[in-house]
Amino acid sequence: LSVFAFPYTILWDEGVTSRERRQFAYLEDSANSTESQFQALVKPSGIDSFIHRRLPPYDEDDKDDTLCDDVLLFMPHTLAYDGHGRQLNSYLLAALIATHLNKAMVILEPPRSLSEFKMNSQFGCPPEAWLSDENGRKKVGVDAKMITEGKPRSSSWGGRKHVIIRGGVDHDFPAGLSRLVKHPTWLSSKCSIPCKDTYKYEEWDKIRTTRKNSPYYPQLYTPQEVKCKNDNGRETKVLVVGGTETRDYFVEHFKERMLQRPSTTAYGWAMRLGAEPQEAEVFSGLEDEKAIWNYASALIAHSGLLQFQPWIARDVEAYIKKSNLPLDASYDVIHVRRGDKLKAEETKPFVDHYWTVQGTNPHGYIPFTHYLSQFHSDACNSVRELNFDEPSFATRLSYWLLRQAIKTNKARLVYVATDDPQEVQREIDELPKDEDGNTIHHDGCHTFQFIFSPAKLRPTDEGSAFHLHAGPANGDCGGRYERNIASIADMMIAAKSKTFVGDFNSNWGRLVRIFRMQLNDTTNSDSDRSPVVERETRVAWGDQQPLP
Repeated sequence: LSVFAFPYTILWDEGVTSRERRQFAYLEDSANSTESQFQALVKPSGIDSFIHRRLPPYDEDDKDDTLCDDVLLFMPHTLAYDGHGRQLNSYLLAALIATHLNKAMVILEPPRSLSEFKMNSQFGCPPEAWLSDENGRKKVGVDAKMITEGKPRSSSWGGRKHVIIRGGVDHDFPAGLSRLVKHPTWLSSKCSIPCKDTYKYEEWDKIRTTRKNSPYYPQLYTPQEVKCKNDNGRETKVLVVGGTETRDYFVEHFKERMLQRPSTTAYGWAMRLGAEPQEAEVFSGLEDEKAIWNYASALIAHSGLLQFQPWIARDVEAYIKKSNLPLDASYDVIHVRRGDKLKAEETKPFVDHYWTVQGTNPHGYIPFTHYLSQFHSDACNSVRELNFDEPSFATRLSYWLLRQAIKTNKARLVYVATDDPQEVQREIDELPKDEDGNTIHHDGCHTFQFIFSPAKLRPTDEGSAFHLHAGPANGDCGGRYERNIASIADMMIAAKSKTFVGDFNSNWGRLVRIFRMQLNDTTNSDSDRSPVVERETRVAWGDQQPLP
């Protein structure tokens, strides 16, 4: 019986039970009707709903409240021409630095007069960004999934056609990164932009670049901090960082300090990231670098630090529901990043090495079959290694059950997130199929049913239609918003999947990994239990242990 039980258990770990189908489905059964399942990269049950009670914001009526006396001023515009992955990773790094330094994190967006983007945001134009007419009256009851320019048309995920809403921009509507991200009050402490009477946007931007213009930059990374008088008469210390400097400061200045153990600051840092006291104790006792970053990632995910604006959640929901992805079934995700990433210096050595090992170089990218090979099966290997001449009836019966189970194993449902859908689809079409049309993996253990993005994005002269910046900065605001929604939807689908296969050379892949980390309850278990649980993540190629 022991021979029978071992491989049989391994095999069905590869299958999908009804419990797993619910656990690894996109939608969460336990979520109540008031909780959006399309506003974060974590399911509602994975977000701490009491964090605001532990980290109350600034009280302007309390003259002794010091929360806004120490501020990290984050200026994200310097990365506005990068993709979602790098912009959001930079935002999270700034949050790590702010909480480590015990500073309120305030976002400063460029004024409309200095913005390089139409409608003042790199993330395009939702309906709420427009006025209803040229007289300035607000629109009422517009049920749109997007706003178009030029002539009426429908969105690619099935929205109804809507005419142009005239009258220009709602200047009170969030701009820049704030149009995408709902910055949490427990992180900003509800502090306003500091020292408005002393420093305008241009002055803050000049301070931001002071260190970069120094002959010691990048050899010496010491963030510049200024003191100024705030509107309430209190003196405020302000550390100014932009999107491009955040990683420089993190790698060369803050990383070593964050990893230092024993530490007198780690406990407080964890508490400011939303940890409960016992979780902060666990974090402050960690010494391994990977364990520290994994725990910090799990705290970020659990805190709900990254949540999207309500209009983003609404349109992502419409997009995902338009796809062929069943929201009540277990699924996996493969992320294939090609496009501009293939031109990056850090990518080419991995691609060259892959084809050197293969003994040929037919393509300038790693093929889709390599991603599929990450779905290895211990059960299949067990079957291959078994001696089928074994006379024992029980053993022969177990072999037979293994073979039958492999034959009847249900096809894995795989959502393919890629900026090269036509080529990936061509690669899939060339693979063998079973009688039901499912793709057969070369090991014979797995069959796959693939689902692609529902977007039918318009090709452009600037590059891939799937990249946020495929269109011009000062035009096609509706198309930019459409690409924005498509990318965020893919990101949510990937973060909540049962298994994620991708690469960590991509900012997008590293970001998804953060939100697949979950805090583990170690209070009633032995000390060997891992403090963090990572949803199954398989690295197709590239860096195996990325930094945050």
